[in-house]
Amino acid sequence: MDWKDTLVNLKSDLADARSKLRSDWQAIENDLAAQRSELVKQADAIGITDLLSEINTCLLYTSPSPRDRG
Repeated sequence: MDWKDTLVNLKSDLADARSKLRSDWQAIENDLAAQRSELVKQADAIGITDLLSEINTCLLYTSPSPRDRG
């Protein structure tokens, strides 16, 4: 096998990997959407949907600054 064949095989492998990643990502997005839908239904059932719609969720990670480390 020469270097051209190797490159062709690598290109094919990369295309397959990209397709698999896209498929996996889509499955994850679909699962998250289904979970969100179920949570909204549960929130509706217990009457907290209005409260939840007013809450903005913010994930914030702060590491200690060097001056806080002592």
